[in-house]
Amino acid sequence: MGMLSDFYIAARTDSPEYDCGPDFPAEERCQLRGMTPLESAGILAALRGVEDSVALMDEFELLTPQEAEEWIYLVPQDMVDELAKLEGEKLNKVAQQSSVNNAEELPWAPEDYIELFTKLSPLAKRAKASEKVMYLWVSL
Repeated sequence: MGMLSDFYIAARTDSPEYDCGPDFPAEERCQLRGMTPLESAGILAALRGVEDSVALMDEFELLTPQEAEEWIYLVPQDMVDELAKLEGEKLNKVAQQSSVNNAEELPWAPEDYIELFTKLSPLAKRAKASEKVMYLWVSL
């Protein structure tokens, strides 16, 4: 089955809860599979234009107990900011580099990342406009 993962936006809290059910507003989440802080760090590295994506994993702050079966991470604010303005040639460049950065863990083509970013960019824009933060929820 694989890991389930959602990016979602909500008010900032030290102990966020997330109900990935149908009652959670669809426009405030992006549902996918296989995205953990490791793969997200590969995207963050591409957005920042840096090489070492593994070192960026620690920037996804774990807000739930490590021993749980579901984890919630706080997405770095600069990732949200960059996703909100991702378009045009930069979109293509970041998609290509994300594909390279995550080739071993998540072998997506650049087109898969473009599809992801066309969902994440509006989500990031809504987060900024509503003064919410972005979280990454991961479940076994």
